[in-house]
Amino acid sequence: MRKNELNPKAHGKSWSACLLRFLLFFSIFINLPYPAFALSTDLLLQKLDSHYYYPSQLGLNKLTARIKWLQKDLAASSPKFISHPEVLFSWDSQSDTRIFQVDPRLKRLTETEKEKIKNFYVNYREVILPRSLSQTLLGFKSNQAGKSFFKTTVEYQSPFKYDEIQTYSLDINSEHWRISKINIEKKTPPYNVASQFKYIQKEDKWLVSETLARFDLGRDSYSETTRYTYRKVMGFWLPVKINQIFKKGGDILHFYRFLFSEYKIN
Repeated sequence: MRKNELNPKAHGKSWSACLLRFLLFFSIFINLPYPAFALSTDLLLQKLDSHYYYPSQLGLNKLTARIKWLQKDLAASSPKFISHPEVLFSWDSQSDTRIFQVDPRLKRLTETEKEKIKNFYVNYREVILPRSLSQTLLGFKSNQAGKSFFKTTVEYQSPFKYDEIQTYSLDINSEHWRISKINIEKKTPPYNVASQFKYIQKEDKWLVSETLARFDLGRDSYSETTRYTYRKVMGFWLPVKINQIFKKGGDILHFYRFLFSEYKIN
């Protein structure tokens, strides 16, 4: 028989040590962030949305702004930007539509040219005033693809096989309650879209400060880096400058800059 089995004091110390280790582990465990995989996928989106800064959910009802689009002349020997026609952006909470209108003072533009400019800006609707995740993924079917304490991956699939976007795959950081990466499967180019995010905090909520997207077109791979500068306008944090760089491999194809001014709110 072992010595400890003959010594009740030693046996008591052993149990006390085990209990102490358990209590220490449990105290650490209960202070960890609530695991994302413990929530349903609908509640998961609501939890994420509650940590993001959405002006439309913080009292913003109407918004208009003037947007100036500049394009860097990559062939110029010194830094030089080419100015494109300015547009007016408008949004209201009732229709939740984001509208771009070419500045009506630009009489020289044909209707075809105006339409091309508006079609270009359509790609930036969510950049200026993002929709919530719950709105974006409304109707998508979900399933959890992987999980751990500080990271979980959830896939959201379109119920319609003809939708342009078929799948969103979200890597969620449940320590800070924000998305670290999104993978998108599309039926049309670009394919294999993967976006990573950097954030800043405003009023204890997350605002995207930078995105890095990678995607494929044909046999070539491209990247798109977008950086945001915000300013508080009449109580709301809104973008005042966006820089965007498109690359093919290591070569810069486009450098865009968007400047926002003349904000009118509510």
